[in-house]
Amino acid sequence: MTTLTQEKPKTCTLTYFDGEFDALIGLSPQVTELDSPYYQGYLAASLEHDLVPF
Repeated sequence: MTTLTQEKPKTCTLTYFDGEFDALIGLSPQVTELDSPYYQGYLAASLEHDLVPF
């Protein structure tokens, strides 16, 4: 009998620059927590380029 083991999936950490990129290409935000670096980048890019984030 063999045992199959699986690794836990790695979690992806979203950064400030990920948020900027998503805003610039028109994606909706993946995280909407105001204190997260991702969302801060998303809002900064939206304001800087006059994009409507939602």
